[in-house]
Amino acid sequence: MKSDATHMEIVVNDANAQENATAAISSVEEWPLKGSEAELFDTILANHILWHMSKHYSQTTINAITPVLKDIVRKTGKAPWHWSEEDFESWSASHRDAGNKSNTLQSYRGIVRRYLEYILKRQVYTGEIWNRYKIRFKVVAHEDNCVVSCH
Repeated sequence: MKSDATHMEIVVNDANAQENATAAISSVEEWPLKGSEAELFDTILANHILWHMSKHYSQTTINAITPVLKDIVRKTGKAPWHWSEEDFESWSASHRDAGNKSNTLQSYRGIVRRYLEYILKRQVYTGEIWNRYKIRFKVVAHEDNCVVSCH
């Protein structure tokens, strides 16, 4: 990955992985992110998917990442670096109120939490977020609002 204050580029040696990651983020309807914010989200998401692929996560898990993350972006109307704990909790509650089972909710929350932790652990992303938006990135999905349900 190459980064400066105005440009980020995905560098991937595996053409199939790049194609799969790009395809996963290509079709969007009613997308609230525009311009450089959409570009940064897409870059981070594609690399997050590639990271999951490199760790040999199941295809089922990989296939769930993009829809879940795009859902929270659509419902909050914000990029992840603008999310608050209230945004995350409201999004989570909307899925509970829609009748999703607790194991589905936990799966969704886990996807969001892993994505946010992935960003936080990479200086290239937190630095880019700071340079572009003057926001100190934080993980708004944590053990207090991602509790494991009892069965």
